[in-house]
Amino acid sequence: MKRSFFAYLVFFVLSACFASDALAATNPIPGVDVVVRKPSGASLTTKSAKDGSFAFTVKEAGDYTISISWGDGAAALATARDWDRNSFTVTYTVPGTPPATIKVTENESARPVSFTVTSKTGATITGRIMYQAVAMPTGGVK
Repeated sequence: MKRSFFAYLVFFVLSACFASDALAATNPIPGVDVVVRKPSGASLTTKSAKDGSFAFTVKEAGDYTISISWGDGAAALATARDWDRNSFTVTYTVPGTPPATIKVTENESARPVSFTVTSKTGATITGRIMYQAVAMPTGGVK
């Protein structure tokens, strides 16, 4: 009985240590406004979800831009004690191209970034908005 309790305790402590490092790596930001726009001016807008994710479906091939603004995300970051106060990242994927990342600093909105949808039937653009947590030297989070 004592042996199994000790093994459980060691497992729990090790799990907590490694889990905190993994969870500290990236943290989602909900409520950030994401806009996909065609050069003609037509646009689609959404907010990042609770897990920082977003998705758009465009109906046709063509050139587009993606941009973000703080929206309600500023409130989410204001309460994040472990945010490094420097920037957050927007990672997005357009089918047929490698994932791309936009880095946004605290005092700006992302400049529009261009991408091209090549499929004549359109595509679904997916992504996630997150920040890097500040890790303490012992592996914890500030």
